[in-house]
Amino acid sequence: ELDDIHWMTAHVEHVLSFLSYASSNLDSACASLGEIERQEWTRKLSEAWTSAMRLADAVVALAGPSCAWEHLALRGDVLASGCELLGARLGALNQLHVPRATEPVAFDVSAMDLEEEDADEDKLASLAEAAYAEALARNGEGCVSTGGN
Repeated sequence: ELDDIHWMTAHVEHVLSFLSYASSNLDSACASLGEIERQEWTRKLSEAWTSAMRLADAVVALAGPSCAWEHLALRGDVLASGCELLGARLGALNQLHVPRATEPVAFDVSAMDLEEEDADEDKLASLAEAAYAEALARNGEGCVSTGGN
């Protein structure tokens, strides 16, 4: 199970790197493409983001109720990358499909609702903020500071 979580986390991080690069550079790179090709790139980016979101949710679910703060922060990173992707204003992309499991965190894989809802940039920002707050709260549980010693 730990190897699965490690592999899934690494995969999500690679997809996030790709999405960040694409968000920053695709607009200028696609300037010479036609509308159909641009729409296809936008669709693929949206699918890649949704895949990363599902994997991040699965990481949290597999880790269970005692998941580490890093797993929760990974979810926040994916949600924040969705904001970045929508903020790049790539064509008609103004919403992403968010698996409903992002609200609230589902720790039981069998209970994860695989239906999706549309989320705009504000909704994604709100979900990312909640994920980071949960990760921050989890990081403080039982931690002893070694700074300043």
